Amino acid sequence: ATRRHPSAAQTTTADGSLHCGPVALRCFLTLIPQSGQRRLAIHLVGMPSLPNGPMVAAVEKIRQAIADCHHWAGGTYVDALPAPDGDVFTPTELAALRPFALVSQSRGDGFEINARNVGGDCHIAHGHVSVEFELPVPSDIADQTALGLHVLTVIGRLIWTGNDSEPGLLDLSGQPGRPFIRRVLVGDYGRCHPEDVKEYGDHIGCGLDLWWGVHA
Repeated sequence: ATRRHPSAAQTTTADGSLHCGPVALRCFLTLIPQSGQRRLAIHLVGMPSLPNGPMVAAVEKIRQAIADCHHWAGGTYVDALPAPDGDVFTPTELAALRPFALVSQSRGDGFEINARNVGGDCHIAHGHVSVEFELPVPSDIADQTALGLHVLTVIGRLIWTGNDSEPGLLDLSGQPGRPFIRRVLVGDYGRCHPEDVKEYGDHIGCGLDLWWGVHA
């Protein structure tokens, strides 16, 4: 199957990238055991200020988790790739960047906070992050079956390996300093549509949606 390139509809900052500096996360992303579940909590009393706010912190934690997956060797970025040399990316520039993952807060249910108690001294956050992957096409891909198996292997090992020494996202989920991922949905995937190859270069695209935290 082929897949139209999503970049034409992508919005970016003025310089083509979103710069997210280090965030002070002390006591911000705290895992609280409750009813056998781990919750991503935000403590709003007596905590230092968060210069980039809670939404950047959540998206950055997901981005870092993807970067730390054992079998992922590509770049991970928030919202956009680093700015190109010219006005737009050339196919050669995009090829040099692949494989890569673009992480963004989803629309609608991207971020929500609910109070955990009446006093309001602890709030539970949960949200939805979308990830767009672009992968190079291996030279030994002979047909659609081989391409499909390649994508399922690359994305599958990124999601879950069952091996703590070679972790995927679900193996890292809920570990100290890591967000709890409660739901994973793999979207459409396929090779770049022939009409898009000239502009973006040949590649494989795949969408992934991650829901983190649990409802309070």
